[in-house]
Parts: sequence; structure tokens; C-alpha cells
Amino acid sequence: MNSKSFSSKLFLLVGLMVFSFQMNAQQSGKNFQNREQMKQKMEAQKVAFITEQLQLTEVEAQKFWPIYNKYQEDQKALKSSSDDTYRKEMSDKEAEAFLNTMIKNNQKQLDLHNDYITKLKSILPASKIARLVTLDKEFKRRVMRNMKERSSQRRGR
Repeated sequence: MNSKSFSSKLFLLVGLMVFSFQMNAQQSGKNFQNREQMKQKMEAQKVAFITEQLQLTEVEAQKFWPIYNKYQEDQKALKSSSDDTYRKEMSDKEAEAFLNTMIKNNQKQLDLHNDYITKLKSILPASKIARLVTLDKEFKRRVMRNMKERSSQRRGR
């Protein structure tokens, strides 16, 4: 094989690789944008769902959403900061530390939840707060059911 032919094939191969990496990067960027758009859409649907289900008045909604959003942020931060990684191979000392951390994190979750309920009691009647406790799970179930139905329709089932 002559060197000119080899060089042109190598150049073509490198060019195709660069092109495919760029296409992959663009697709990843689009997927990220799509995920972000989907996340925003889901959040908007959740707000509408909770507002409707709780029948929040305008005054209640203005006070409720900042508290709810702060609670969601705090919960997310607490979950991401906790080191609840269980490993099969742990010494007793490591397992003891794991259990202590788990207990502390569970207590922090409970304290956060109690604080949240206390704040909500100042703006909502107990009946709405009690209903709110089940709404997050109910919303997630509805979303999962809708996704499952759409997936089935796409497959032609």
C-alpha cells in the first residue's frame, strides 16, 4: 500500500471519528436540553396538580409555594449530602459508622419534615396539609402511569 493512499485513508478515518464525536456531543447537549425542558414541564404540572388538589386560594398559594420549594431544596440537599452507601464488605467499625450516619440522617429528615409541617400550619388548615402528604406520591404514580401508557402506544400495543 502506498503512503499517499494510507495517509488519505487515515485522514478520512480521523475526520469521521471527529465528526461522530461532534454529533454525539451535540446529541448529548440536545438530550440535556430535552431533559431540562421535560423537568420544567413536570414541575409546572406538579404545581398545577397540587394547587388544584388542595384547592389553594391565591393568598394560600403565595405563602405555600415558597415554603414547599424550600422544603424540596432542603430535602434534596440532605439526600445528596448523606453518605448512606452500604457496601457488602464492611468491617464492624465501618458498619457501626454507617448505621450511626443513617440514624443521624433519618433524624435530620424527620426534623426537616416537622419544621415544614409547623410552617405550613401557620398558613393552611390541617386538612390540606394532611392531603398534601399523599399528593407527591399520587403525582408520581400518575406520571409513571402516563409514561407507561405512552410507551405502550408507541410500541403499538
